[in-house]
Amino acid sequence: MSIISRIRNNATGLAVGLVAFALVSFIVSDAINNNMGIFRSQDNSMAIIAGKKVEFKEYDNRTDYEAQLMAFRQNPDKPETPTTQMRDQAQNVVWNDIQDEYIYNSELERLGLDKLSGQELAEILRDEKRPAREMQQLFGQQFSAAMVTQYYKMQGNIPEDKNGKISNMLELAKRDVEKRRRMEKYYNLMKSVVYVSNLEAKDMWASHQRSANFKVVALKYNTVSDSSVKINDEDRQKWYNENAYKFQNNDENREIKFAAFDILPSSADSAEAKKQFDDFWFKLNNVHNDSGFKSLASTYNLDTNYYGKNAYPNPMIADSMFNGKIGRTIGPSLEGNAFKVYRLTNTKQDSTYSLKLRHILINWKKNKDKIDTVATMKVVDSLMALLKKGGDFVLLANANTEDPGNRDQQTGGQKGGFYDWTNEKQYMPEFSKAAKTTAIGQVGLAKTTYGVHIVKPEDKTNHMIQVASYEVRIEPGKETQTTAEKKAEEFRNSVKTAEDFEKSAGKSGVILQTVQVSSSQRDIPGVPESKSLLGWTMKGKKGDISDVQLFGNRQVIAIIINIKEKGIPKMEDIKTIVDQETIKMKKAEEFRKRIEAAKAKTKNTVDLAIELKTVDQSAENQTFDNNNIAALGPEPKLLGAVFGTAAGQFTDVVEGNQGVYIALVEKFNDGAAAPKDFKTEQKEINMRLKGSAEYMLKAAMKQKAEISDRRFLSF
Repeated sequence: MSIISRIRNNATGLAVGLVAFALVSFIVSDAINNNMGIFRSQDNSMAIIAGKKVEFKEYDNRTDYEAQLMAFRQNPDKPETPTTQMRDQAQNVVWNDIQDEYIYNSELERLGLDKLSGQELAEILRDEKRPAREMQQLFGQQFSAAMVTQYYKMQGNIPEDKNGKISNMLELAKRDVEKRRRMEKYYNLMKSVVYVSNLEAKDMWASHQRSANFKVVALKYNTVSDSSVKINDEDRQKWYNENAYKFQNNDENREIKFAAFDILPSSADSAEAKKQFDDFWFKLNNVHNDSGFKSLASTYNLDTNYYGKNAYPNPMIADSMFNGKIGRTIGPSLEGNAFKVYRLTNTKQDSTYSLKLRHILINWKKNKDKIDTVATMKVVDSLMALLKKGGDFVLLANANTEDPGNRDQQTGGQKGGFYDWTNEKQYMPEFSKAAKTTAIGQVGLAKTTYGVHIVKPEDKTNHMIQVASYEVRIEPGKETQTTAEKKAEEFRNSVKTAEDFEKSAGKSGVILQTVQVSSSQRDIPGVPESKSLLGWTMKGKKGDISDVQLFGNRQVIAIIINIKEKGIPKMEDIKTIVDQETIKMKKAEEFRKRIEAAKAKTKNTVDLAIELKTVDQSAENQTFDNNNIAALGPEPKLLGAVFGTAAGQFTDVVEGNQGVYIALVEKFNDGAAAPKDFKTEQKEINMRLKGSAEYMLKAAMKQKAEISDRRFLSF
């Protein structure tokens, strides 16, 4: 049994100065104004962060260690070799940690936030009212400070870290708590400089209350076909010079097309799988004793374990098996791409019970730091009296229990003290004893280090089941694979250029997929476990065509069709957008001339609309904080022009999202009287800004650090 299990079962028991707002402004402005390419030099470092190289050796060593920890956490008693999934998760953890360290460590040190005092760390680790999530992960939801003391009395080694600083799980939890708390203090410090002035709050109030009535004359872009508008390279260059910055790439992107040839099982493969399954089915039906079953289990690697209530790994059939007699069979059936069968082969009565119950926890009351048994039992006795008179256990539990586990973690609702089927060993011994000895539907008491528990068993059983489950997956056979491989190779041999790629795909009936790939990605959509393809893409050059690569049962041939460098894109990289927007620009220029000429001849929107061969539209009670204008859609430029124009006057001509506009402002409606102060609005803006400050700061700091992620070099 692991040390954590033993403790769970046997436990006995921002002082920081303000930073000038200019600091945040400096960070953000630098992040916006600085820019660099993805490669600073042609070396083999794993990444470059804030001008510092990160070597693969550091990354790999830390990844190995985190993966070992994940395996240890999953099975402390017998850790296994980390799985591929664990290693992928470990890589993400380490990469995020490395980024934080290289980006923030110097900042934290400069601000005096790089270390936590021993007292502060101890308070966090022992806080029972607001337990740190790391402590709950280590000791369970019912965490108590006594568990920390108990831990130090027991042995519990974990994989040794290369620096020799972490020797047990508690040290690991302390590391994670300190790391998280440092960053929390930093972000809280940054949030503390957010200030909302009275003028900003007043403007916000006015944007809700003040509205405008106006009439609009519009010439919509869609009234003129794109094909009728002539543009030249000079026009395109003009639009590009003014707008290209809007499409800046924060990372180098590459565009690939790939053809996929899936290796799918044939009807012959399905028949072969059915034959294998029928062979097992015949043998299973001819087993009549334990020795015969053991022989069959050994041959077919069947699960011979016994499972208690709610412990069987397939919940879809668990109840049916628990309520069935030996020999009960579910199947044979075809589920997805596998033939499956389940049979209840044996049962037994175990010495360990599974329990379903409700309980109310009353924590030990204290008097001058000493447990006050009398005060505690006074509360317990009053609840017991209410229950004996027929009181509703669920209502009393929700109103009185001090068990943090009574709150559903997903919905946030209360559970009425309910705990579904659980092995008794998951509870403390005193609690389990009370639950087992108290009759179903009655109430009993248990005293533990947490306090006094009022326990009401709803059901209990020591019944255990053994289920023989077997499946044969329908997989592509050797002949099927050979045929598919030949088809993919024929395609690859027929292509040498991008044009060949398109032609061969058309002849083969293959639908090509186009995807954008960046160095920060870990996979490619549509291609399972595609790190090697991602690495090939990021290392290659435009026009390169890959060999046939196998990913699962999918064969892929890819071609790099474009490389979009970090920063402002080249015009050819956004050619489609440039053409569309340049046509729109030319329409706007022409519409503006027509509206200005018509305006010179008229004095109201009716005559202006007639002159332009359109109609005017009315907008009433339009507020500034809602840029979605009735019948026009989102047109913030027009709305800004309206609220910047005096009543009775025309706005300037506005080039908007869907057309070119001019509006006549009829009047402004002031709405409710202004409050004496704008504290409510100040609070609302302040909360909104602080809510987004952490995200914006992270993004700004990462951009300022000019991160060059080159992990793909190892793929």
